[in-house]
Order: sequence, then C-alpha cells, then structure tokens
Amino acid sequence: AHLFHDSELRDRLRDLVDLDGLLRHFGAAPGFWDELAERALALGLQESLALALHFSARWLATPVPPALARSVAARGLPRWKAAWLLPLFEAVLWPTDPDRLPSRRQTLAANVLLVRHHLGRMPLTLLLPHLWHKMRTRPVSDPAMPAAGV
Repeated sequence: AHLFHDSELRDRLRDLVDLDGLLRHFGAAPGFWDELAERALALGLQESLALALHFSARWLATPVPPALARSVAARGLPRWKAAWLLPLFEAVLWPTDPDRLPSRRQTLAANVLLVRHHLGRMPLTLLLPHLWHKMRTRPVSDPAMPAAGV
C-alpha cells in the first residue's frame, strides 16, 4: 500500500522487487490469493493491490493467478482510471540514470502523483493553499531540485 500512496515515488523499482518476492513466497500457500484480495477489500486497498499485481506481473513476471488479477483490477482499478494512472506509475517507478536529471515526463508524472497523494490526505480546500505556499517558497536557484518535495 505504501508504494502506491507515498509522496516520493521516483526510482522505487526495489520496492516492487520486494513485493514480487513476497507474492512469490506467500503465493504458494493454499488460500493466499483469495485471502489477499479479501483483506485488500476490507481495508479499502483494492487500488493498491491492483497496481502491485499489475506491475509485479508485467515487469517481474510474478505468477499472479489471471482470474484474481482481473477481479482485483475490476474492483480497484477500472479502465478509465487505469488509462491515466498506469502510465504515470510506469514513468516514476522506472529507475532514472543517476548521472542525469529526471526527464520531463517523469517529473510531470511525479508531480501529478504527488497531488494524488495529497488529495488522499487532505481536502481540496486545504490542499490548494498548501501547494500554493510550497510553490512560492521553493528555492528557484537550484534547477536540480525535484518538484516532488512539495
């Protein structure tokens, strides 16, 4: 859940590798997949589980039962949401070259996901003044400073 709701999402492939290891280890236990889906539903984490299953299966070939992946995605990540959310996470989770600044695409995706993160934590009436303040007080002299520190 933390991976897909964190405020700092860049270069988090290692966290996805950790999820892959956990899913492979516990996925062999009888009833694990059904219990995982039920627990995500009970905690309101269907979207996080859908994202975790999508990226671990797609990038790391994690053996996720296809019927379960479809069921979790239908509940937690409808097509309209997947259409914009998956490309954003794909941009920020992929590691960047340590000798270069993040691409504009990755920076934009990180900023959109940061707003999503904040919207999950505070109402819009508080978020807009908060972001305005952060934007105004951020030092402009350092071009290497990522905007994700909002």
